[in-house]
Amino acid sequence: MFVNSNVNPYQNFANYPFAKTEHIEQKKENTNVKNDLHEIKSPNLDYKTTYASEFGFRIDEQGFFEKDLNKTAAIPLDYDINIKSIREISKQLIKLDENLNYNKIDLPRLLNTYHNTLKTINTEFQNNNNDFLNKSQILDLHQGYSYTYEGKILKVYESAKSLQGAKEANKNLNTLMLDNKIGDFAFNASIENTASNPIIKPYLNKQGQVSKSGLLLNYIYHDLKEQNHQKANFFLSPIELDMSSNVKFQKLMRGELSVQDFLNESNKEKMSFDLYLHINGVNKNNTSEDKLSVFFQQYINYQHSINMQEFANSSSIYSLYSEQTSKELEALKEEFNQNDSHIDLEKINTQKENLDTQFLENRKRQASINKILHSYLNAMA
Repeated sequence: MFVNSNVNPYQNFANYPFAKTEHIEQKKENTNVKNDLHEIKSPNLDYKTTYASEFGFRIDEQGFFEKDLNKTAAIPLDYDINIKSIREISKQLIKLDENLNYNKIDLPRLLNTYHNTLKTINTEFQNNNNDFLNKSQILDLHQGYSYTYEGKILKVYESAKSLQGAKEANKNLNTLMLDNKIGDFAFNASIENTASNPIIKPYLNKQGQVSKSGLLLNYIYHDLKEQNHQKANFFLSPIELDMSSNVKFQKLMRGELSVQDFLNESNKEKMSFDLYLHINGVNKNNTSEDKLSVFFQQYINYQHSINMQEFANSSSIYSLYSEQTSKELEALKEEFNQNDSHIDLEKINTQKENLDTQFLENRKRQASINKILHSYLNAMA
């Protein structure tokens, strides 16, 4: 999502001679030209003061970006993007990567990537309008999804209840070193405490309804915030829970890996963390992340001198654990593979892939044009 250079190749150069500042600077106008334009008195001319922003795109007096950002990001032109929301999102991005700064944030791709996911899963966003939605309409939208590291959608969660259930189940999966990557559109956050929500506030109307652009920005912000929360508070190290944890989860859900084979492999050389919790009588369903973190540190320091093959063959504890865990995973597998007939995952992923590809092709062309413009302006400076 990020541009690894100090120059944003998607910067708007339209007003480049008027905006050579690092922060906010009012656009200057040629007085003679302005007087000439006033003499024309054309009703079609709109004299609007705009300002340069730290993100390379201009904003108006209310803090909303000019529509060239929408064009570059390939999101609906009707969407209104407020710089306050983008600044809050940027803070979350910089927390995730300390090497980032505003100039390195690829804002168009960030907006495009999240919008592509939102519009392919929720057809309401395939219309290019910026309608305001009420609470009932927002809760009727699909609430979240499961996905792979490559961004492929595996499952759509239609209700807040099913989404929350998947999140709770994932905590149990994590102790098995499995991971169901879940994306949450954070629609609940868009309709709760809206008056004190700085992300939603610029996108509310007098009736308390939220615009589609507001829902998009809210989704981006809360997704990044959740990533930071997991990074800071997750009881497992990222080294312990990696891409293979998600791949194994997918194989189990597709039936490519049997539950029993997975459990045997997980406890082949040493006792797994999940089995360690079971033996110590820890109910992971009602144990907080803080306590799980303490148990995990104890587990790491635990002497794995036990002969696991002998233990598995002779102990009734392992047999009961294996039977119980197998039932839980089989039930999860059945639920995970249940999708309503009107949800076409293949169609969703094809649309998303096409949109992502189209954006990348368009931005390559735009980057080439901007590079030429940049070289020309430097030569003329």
